[in-house]
Amino acid sequence: MSRDFHIDAPAVEDRNISEETAIVAVEGGYDLIILDLRLPHLGPFKLIRAVNETKDGPPIMILAGCISIELRSRLRALGVHTFTTKPFTFSGLRSSVDECLAASVAMRN
Repeated sequence: MSRDFHIDAPAVEDRNISEETAIVAVEGGYDLIILDLRLPHLGPFKLIRAVNETKDGPPIMILAGCISIELRSRLRALGVHTFTTKPFTFSGLRSSVDECLAASVAMRN
């Protein structure tokens, strides 16, 4: 996915999720985490909670094929406010990233 973001995009790091990656996500100084709900080794809720425990954790944008109202509500309660459903276009994803980052800045000010 990172190759599809162009030069004017923020720096993008593409990682497979693991316990080590979760620590990097929390402590790595990222501006945004794009999280696919289908994580094979680490449940998304564990990672979201870990990020939210940090003082200035980055916003989290969720990617999913289908998000039920109940799941969306549960994720919102954990502080996730941006959702992108699959399939998506990269221009749509970029727009969602921009909106998520703008909302994060507005919430911190």
